[in-house]
Amino acid sequence: MRVILLATALAAILPAAARAACTIGRVTTVPLQFMQARALVQVSINETPGQFEVDTGSQDTILDPAYAQAAHVGMDRHAGRMTMVGAGGAQSLPIWTAHARHIQVGDISFQDWEFPVVTDPLPSPVHIDGLLGADFLHYFDIELDIPGGHMTLWRLSGCTDIHPVWTGKYDAIQLTSVKRQKMSMPIWIDNAFLDVEFDTGAGALLLTRDAAIRAGATEAQLQLDRTSHGAGLGGNFAIIGHRFQTLLIGSLVFNNKIIAVDPNPPRLNGFDAYDGRDGLLGLAPFGDDKLWISFATRTLFLQSPLQAQGKSNP
Repeated sequence: MRVILLATALAAILPAAARAACTIGRVTTVPLQFMQARALVQVSINETPGQFEVDTGSQDTILDPAYAQAAHVGMDRHAGRMTMVGAGGAQSLPIWTAHARHIQVGDISFQDWEFPVVTDPLPSPVHIDGLLGADFLHYFDIELDIPGGHMTLWRLSGCTDIHPVWTGKYDAIQLTSVKRQKMSMPIWIDNAFLDVEFDTGAGALLLTRDAAIRAGATEAQLQLDRTSHGAGLGGNFAIIGHRFQTLLIGSLVFNNKIIAVDPNPPRLNGFDAYDGRDGLLGLAPFGDDKLWISFATRTLFLQSPLQAQGKSNP
């Protein structure tokens, strides 16, 4: 009787377990350009190709006004307001709302999508027609093969733990959900573990002043460090370049590195530009690496050229 009951229970359980099995399927692969620490891919809106930056730090896919006009999107030109919170603080920008009948990314096709359109050109060190934001990206796992020159979007189902389809070694770094589909990750600088937002649109690593001091910089040193300027959707802002001894990201080690520091308080006009984190980490440190951003399992996988050969990072 016990055997019969056990067999009956297994018969009921096994189909459910089979349905819950983890599956990873490739959705599409598109060419990827890596220019000035920006990941650029082609997006077509209303059959009009454009160069978009892959930006996990932007909650929305945003169109440049010139591209929006070229793509003949339906646009409400009664500008509303959008509060863009980024490095340098918060800035309330006038925006239009655009409605596109068709968007294409590789083999992925969507009908009827609304986008914000900024009224001034998007600030960027390279030409871009828009930002491919987290409203699109978070539906997939994103593989950025920078040395191979392509981006692959993967669809996961029933997965709580995955392994990228890579040969060799790699790092797995746990990500923490922030808000608006954003995620943060731990790094180590000199004297401290820091929690920074992983923002592929940020370019380089940017720390808050408080985080830089926790990592070992002093107020006197920051006063003497060279000051320059940066630009982002949050506006123009001053940055300080401070030299730290050691930066660790996973098993990647960077020595004697100058890191940008935002000298202003992170909270401005009621908005925290860093969502309570210690700064922003862009793609600049990963110019020779492969990345797999798993929104499904909240993990960032990194593979250096040495790890791809089965070796350890020095």
